[in-house]
Amino acid sequence: MKKVLALLLAFVMVFSVLAACGPTEEDPVTTDPPAGTDAPSEDPSEEPSEDPEDPTDDPTEPGPTEPEEEVYLTMNQEEALAIRAAENVEPSGTLVVGDNSASYGDFWGGWTNAAPDAQVKDMVHGEYGLIYFDELGVMHVNPVVVEEVSSEVDESGNKTFTFKIYENLVWNTGDPITGDDYVFSVLMGSCWEAGTTPIGRSNTSGAELLGYAEFHALPEEYVPADTDEDEEVEEFDYEYVKREFAGVRRIDDYSFSITVNGEWLPYWYELALVAYGPTPLHRIAPGVEILDDGNGAYLTEEFTVALLEETVMDAETGYRYQPDVTCGPYQFIGHDIDTDLRTIEVNPNFLGTFDGKKPAIETIVLKKTVQDTEMEELATGEVDLLAPINGEESIRGGLKVVEANDHLTYRTYLRNGYGYLGFQCDESPTQYREVRHAIAHLLDRAAFLEQYAGPFGQTVHSMYGLGQVEYQMREVELDEALNPYTFNPERAVELLEEAGFVLDAAGNEYAGEGTRHKEITNEDELPPASSVLAGQLVEVDGKTLMPLQINWMNTPDNPVSELIRALLLPEAEKVGLEITDNTQEFNVLLKHFYREALPEEELEYTMFNLATGFAEVLSFWDSVNPDPEYLGYPNTSFILDDSLYNLAIEMYHTEPGDFEAWYDNWLEFQIAYNDYLPELPLYSDEYHVFHNTRLVDYRQDVLWDYGRALTWARIEE
Repeated sequence: MKKVLALLLAFVMVFSVLAACGPTEEDPVTTDPPAGTDAPSEDPSEEPSEDPEDPTDDPTEPGPTEPEEEVYLTMNQEEALAIRAAENVEPSGTLVVGDNSASYGDFWGGWTNAAPDAQVKDMVHGEYGLIYFDELGVMHVNPVVVEEVSSEVDESGNKTFTFKIYENLVWNTGDPITGDDYVFSVLMGSCWEAGTTPIGRSNTSGAELLGYAEFHALPEEYVPADTDEDEEVEEFDYEYVKREFAGVRRIDDYSFSITVNGEWLPYWYELALVAYGPTPLHRIAPGVEILDDGNGAYLTEEFTVALLEETVMDAETGYRYQPDVTCGPYQFIGHDIDTDLRTIEVNPNFLGTFDGKKPAIETIVLKKTVQDTEMEELATGEVDLLAPINGEESIRGGLKVVEANDHLTYRTYLRNGYGYLGFQCDESPTQYREVRHAIAHLLDRAAFLEQYAGPFGQTVHSMYGLGQVEYQMREVELDEALNPYTFNPERAVELLEEAGFVLDAAGNEYAGEGTRHKEITNEDELPPASSVLAGQLVEVDGKTLMPLQINWMNTPDNPVSELIRALLLPEAEKVGLEITDNTQEFNVLLKHFYREALPEEELEYTMFNLATGFAEVLSFWDSVNPDPEYLGYPNTSFILDDSLYNLAIEMYHTEPGDFEAWYDNWLEFQIAYNDYLPELPLYSDEYHVFHNTRLVDYRQDVLWDYGRALTWARIEE
């Protein structure tokens, strides 16, 4: 940890020197200032001079100066591709990557991809974004993609970025990548069609752009299309109405602009708002054009929900499951559902990463492994690399295997994430803060940590991981401010009584037997009438009683589930909290967790055990946004707390470059999140990556997952 922290602190000090000369970049992990931050023309802390003379009389007094033009590119494509060119070799060999996480074959962004599927997604779609992150997490404009870039701020504070991309970029198929493919990424990520029930894709990615609300909303002018009297009207069969996105302008085949709404500025991660990659227009929306009549880019009438159902959602050929037109270092070959083998191969048309690196491994096969046998598979060579391993038992087992086999090695790094119990904060009875707090006091997390991670982890108390620089910069203050929710059943009982769970099933005072109940007098506290949760309510003598019953969904063969089952359930029963134990496959759990296309009558689970990791750009503001469009994803806990959201927005608007304010705002948010407790963090830990020594130059760490690290690695036979 000290080594990581020293590296990050050293970078911050170096960046401070660069910022004094004019900022050129943003660091979303070490929270350095983003591009677009104006350096002050003078030190505002200086006291005014007491010289009574008119300063205009001084011939040496400098006159007004024009603000320095922001510099986003420091090299061209040829120079960038030459950086690592000498290291590039003809790709060869096959590498088998094992991962014991479940896959469900979802390889395009916008949905809730499982971890192993997300790795495939990143390797086939990544590296041609307008913005890239280097090894330190610093954000830059991509010189391999962008030939020219400039920015301009208007009188309203709206900031327009204008890009011209190189004309030699092509898809893996050889078809040209144009500016329309980048514009389409914005439109596809913002349009109402993508968010309809048949598609279910996240469609709020352009929320910070000028004109988003007008483009995103289903216009009032839309009416069901004319149909024959005997023909059933399809739910999403609408007459075409032109919708222009004012913040996205098509200039020509290779030039476009993106305008950030000034209401969303300042923003700590400014460049992240224009960090779009290309989406193949001709594959997703064949026959559709992107036009611009002067008021913003728009899609022609051929773009419909029905078209997306065919090109994106078809189980056999849909782009969501078969991304056959891509631009990343690798291209998608196939997914064998029966064996859960996912195969990718080198993209022959890939120019190189931001520093000119081309992949050296020809074929990568990702396979589902079983925790009990994966180390044996590594030792025998059936698997070359095991994705990050955690848990003391698994880690010690891996270390023993490495010690016994000279052809194996490992690396380790701190996790930028955590495992947790997730609650649904809008449904009974986890809607009550006191109930969530009580559960925290009933689960002996110290015992959990000792049994699960041992010396390879640490208990955390809010939304942060051990590898996160914000945590490392505010660790002392955080530890002092957060409620550690120590094991305390007596306090749990007090909290349950404060929440009103003081009755039994007959409406009498709870006497220590059975399940606690609460009388409901406020209809706002009731679950939807059609839901399974509503069926748990009890009517007694004209009173509506809510049982203290939580339906918990977990996954099979999961040591975390086993520990929760052993440590929490008996303690809960002692205090009158009934927890039903439901084990389902991971893809089923996710469907319920996100309430993905889930009707109210199937709403029945309010507690899940999961794990998460943080991206380079923190997005707390989205994960706590109470707007209905954000509920389910990315607001997975269904948090309906305006005060928490306001704290997140305050952090969002931290002035770029103000490190102290950023860390302080982050700290205040963590304190509030710890109190609200939509999730009960269980542990953050140290990851171990075990692999064959024939895999060299493999640099997976806290910032680079194995998907990206493999692009920089090679096989040495």
